[in-house]
Amino acid sequence: MIATPHVFEVFDGEPDEVRHRRHVNTHAAHPVATVVGLRNVAAMEREELFGWAAKVGDTLRARSRSPEDHPHVGDVLGRGELLGIGLVAEETGKTPLEVASGAPVAGRCARDGVIIGKTTSTTPHDGNVRILAPPLVLCDHEWDLLTTTLGRAIRRECPASL
Repeated sequence: MIATPHVFEVFDGEPDEVRHRRHVNTHAAHPVATVVGLRNVAAMEREELFGWAAKVGDTLRARSRSPEDHPHVGDVLGRGELLGIGLVAEETGKTPLEVASGAPVAGRCARDGVIIGKTTSTTPHDGNVRILAPPLVLCDHEWDLLTTTLGRAIRRECPASL
């Protein structure tokens, strides 16, 4: 944000306050953005990417449910290719893994060439979910790379007993 200190202070608050700093944009409701978005949806329908995402998502969910039956993999939730993999503290899968214990998983994946997300930027104090949101055009060998890398990162960074 570029602003004078007087204006900036109006937005300088805590995240639970209405006035906290956050990213905003002015182009989202622009008519050109709407036309581009509609053209994009038409291309996705023409190339049947929604069906592909559903098919691949089912396969990815199955592969991600139990990377070698690791005790720290809890729920695997999502739709299509957008998935969240919950890391848990014990095999019953009820207690979220501490953020500090699961944080190295994303770093390990990045070092191994796969970028994943985590929920700490969207849900404070609940950073145990690793997010997969890959492009719709991934091939089978890329899905294999993604799931293998994630499973390896979980095994390396989340020991079987914490």
